[in-house]
Amino acid sequence: MVFAPDLDGLQPAELKQLLLKLLEQNAEQQRLIAELREEIARL
Repeated sequence: MVFAPDLDGLQPAELKQLLLKLLEQNAEQQRLIAELREEIARL
């Protein structure tokens, strides 16, 4: 289980870094979902 950091205690630069990481993860998940949808359509 992943625990969220205490956002109130983070500096603006740390928040920006966290946001960028989350956006990258989201993009990767969206890419994977698209691949899986294509695979399901082929089946």
